[in-house]
Amino acid sequence: MKRRREACHAIVLQEASEYDSNKSTYLCPYCDFKSKTKKMLTPHLAAKHDIGVTWHPCPHCDYKTKVSGNLSRHLASIHDIGVTWHPCPHCDYKAKQESNLVKHLSARHNIDVTWRPCPHCDYKAKVSGALSRHLAEKHDIGAT
Repeated sequence: MKRRREACHAIVLQEASEYDSNKSTYLCPYCDFKSKTKKMLTPHLAAKHDIGVTWHPCPHCDYKTKVSGNLSRHLASIHDIGVTWHPCPHCDYKAKQESNLVKHLSARHNIDVTWRPCPHCDYKAKVSGALSRHLAEKHDIGAT
């Protein structure tokens, strides 16, 4: 299957490109794109002109993509297919991505938080940006 697809790409590429011997470049017949090798012309033809593209359609809606990984992300985010849910052990929250659960645990339950205390008062912040803003607004430090 892969060889047949590569052969089709080679035929399309050979038919679609012209070699400019004066500039040692391959020219796209559909636009002004130039490439030093035929191999570099293939992704351009696929991305810009849909030549030699294998489409990956969603079986549940009209979505289609040129990149198979994008279909997996679409199925997970839109149709909840192939999703591994990450539930919060402290409340009803659940996340599709583990990084979102980590942010939730930090923001809502103060778990794994590195507190940044203000050296001038009792204020403390979870993120450095909040501490910088506090220092600027309350203590006139770092304000512009």
